[in-house]
Amino acid sequence: MSALRRIPQSAERDELSRRARSAVRTDPGHDIVDTYETVKAKRKVTIKASAAQPKAYFTNDPALKPERPADKNGGKQDAKPAEDVRPKSEDLVTFDDVPETARCRRVETQVAEASATKSDVGSNVPTSSAVVCEVGENNWKPVKRR
Repeated sequence: MSALRRIPQSAERDELSRRARSAVRTDPGHDIVDTYETVKAKRKVTIKASAAQPKAYFTNDPALKPERPADKNGGKQDAKPAEDVRPKSEDLVTFDDVPETARCRRVETQVAEASATKSDVGSNVPTSSAVVCEVGENNWKPVKRR
């Protein structure tokens, strides 16, 4: 089970969303990293927003590739990335609908147990990746998969 699925409290999900939006809106010209520890669940959350790039830079970004459907023979599907804290569908835009002149950022989120060591966090913690594009003056929207 992914780390983000283990965040049961809606208050923690709300805090994660608030901080991710803040990271995206803060200084688009630079990489932004926000790390905090949840109050109740004692998890360490790291949100990384890359510096803004033109939309064309993200054309082949893995975060925009469609998810692989389950195997037809009943086999297990590949492990899903930790992306269960999803924005509401009305907040999403499709990549093709984003203006060519738009700037976009890659946002990666990691949720680890607070007791995990630094080496554990780097390699064993699932990472959620998303592309967020500016569709208006400081109006950043997550881009849904094509």
